[in-house]
Amino acid sequence: MAKEIVVATYQKSETEQVRVFISEFKNNKYTHIRSFWKDDNHDEWQFGKGLTIPFDAIEAYDALIEGLQKIKASLETGELLPGEEE
Repeated sequence: MAKEIVVATYQKSETEQVRVFISEFKNNKYTHIRSFWKDDNHDEWQFGKGLTIPFDAIEAYDALIEGLQKIKASLETGELLPGEEE
């Protein structure tokens, strides 16, 4: 794999987006969840902060998905998460 494979993009604003993508480095594949930004001085999207996970780290994906599903359910139902105060 010579290039990045973008799996999903969330456009936060005209100047910021979050991408989920796969890349390869030294023959190892990684999944990234990373912010990108641009401004008047940059026509191309600039690489920002984020999270990198080894491609085969199934437990990491399970934990992230579980956490995101709990947050989504809380938002949909209006119920607080454990430890969350009103």
